[in-house]
Amino acid sequence: METARQLLSHYNPEFYYDVLVDVTSKIEIWETIYYQEVEDSEQVLEFIKGTELRAYLELLNSDEERREFEQLLLERYHIAYPKSINGKVLFPFKRLFILAYT
Repeated sequence: METARQLLSHYNPEFYYDVLVDVTSKIEIWETIYYQEVEDSEQVLEFIKGTELRAYLELLNSDEERREFEQLLLERYHIAYPKSINGKVLFPFKRLFILAYT
């Protein structure tokens, strides 16, 4: 079963604005991208296993299924997150921030 946090983490800023606009006096919404320097795409996988990937991994039935899924992701991450000229990977980590005032 998904938690409220998991359900709410997949909407765009307009959704949150519409939910809050009638119950707050002021809303501030912004998005930031933090660039993490990591060694390789394996570290990208490790980084997101503790956040956005967690819910998907928990739905799989066995460790073997999880390993297979991670391997498929890793193959795509090698393409999506190529190494820079210094051999490191620059991983963009996007976050949405919302302040709602009463």
